[in-house]
Amino acid sequence: MRDMPGKEWAVFGASLDPLDAPEKVEMKRAYLDALGKGRLPVRHPRDPYDLLAPQLACKLGKGIREAGKLPVEDWLKPRPSPRSRPLLTPARFQDFIDGNGCLEYARRLEDFMAAEVLPRRPLMVGVDHSLSAGAVGALAALYGRGELRIIVFDAHTDAISTRRRQILYRLLRDAERAGVLSGKEDAFPGGGEADSFNCGSFLHHLIDQGRLDPQRLLIIGPADLPPGLAPPGGWNEAKGAAVEDFHRLRDLGVTILGRRELQGEGGTGALREALEALGKGPCYVSVDLDVGALEAVKACRFMDLFGMSERELAMAVGELASWLEEEGNSLAGLDVMEMDVHLVGLRHRDGSRDRTVQVALKAVERLLVAG
Repeated sequence: MRDMPGKEWAVFGASLDPLDAPEKVEMKRAYLDALGKGRLPVRHPRDPYDLLAPQLACKLGKGIREAGKLPVEDWLKPRPSPRSRPLLTPARFQDFIDGNGCLEYARRLEDFMAAEVLPRRPLMVGVDHSLSAGAVGALAALYGRGELRIIVFDAHTDAISTRRRQILYRLLRDAERAGVLSGKEDAFPGGGEADSFNCGSFLHHLIDQGRLDPQRLLIIGPADLPPGLAPPGGWNEAKGAAVEDFHRLRDLGVTILGRRELQGEGGTGALREALEALGKGPCYVSVDLDVGALEAVKACRFMDLFGMSERELAMAVGELASWLEEEGNSLAGLDVMEMDVHLVGLRHRDGSRDRTVQVALKAVERLLVAG
């Protein structure tokens, strides 16, 4: 049996990026056009790891080591090479997702961590959030399924099936929930199969497979929660089933603190109560950067929902860090996922500039110091 993770951290990259949305595919093709015309610096970042790892190593010093990158096929990377251009089509990416390619890569990540990272504590800088399932699997094998606490920052719940998510979005549109759907993107993409394993459903699959303890799972910041009140006459059967999924998660013991619950004076107290309910022990924290989408975070892959403000996110991370500092708690691993390297640092029409890298670094620093 392997030794339990020690104090040293190993930072590594995991840049699987298989989105099938046509506009995302066109962004990769545009990148290749710019590359071919010599409009990019020779040493430009190819993925989020290239952006964050050097800064993390510089800020955190001897307590962190670079462990390289999970091998990913070139056409599945956020910035592929010109040889992959013929493979960059929405249909090919959809086939990958529908064929459970994300699940295969999550398994590869689990093996990568066992060979290259453990017993050091893992710090993953990645893209597709489904890879967090591999990290959870590797650490659950060390600590035990019932001992590992899993805390996820995310604008999406990721604990319902792809089909139910599509229904949920129709429900949210029908309810005209102001301040939830941004209108900038269509429904959350993720293949065409009703129950594929992808970045929007990986927690659903981990729960159904019994690979995590639902009572040890806390999801912070989702904005895609169903309306609280049914319309006159009630929901139709399909929409009612989507709402029922959230009742089922609650009955299993999953704790979900929505974006709106965290706003205002009672937000910090509600978060502390939820953390205390997890019990003391090792924790894996996963930060999906779309938890702050369209605020300071404007370089994440999904901006279909309005996320938390930078101040709100900092307060939530600070409360989590304070709890981690209590005796009996430990940070067993951490990831930062879903950064869109194509959009990092861009200046927008309103004069604002994207701060995704700064937001990510602040969150990681605060949690690593606490844990």
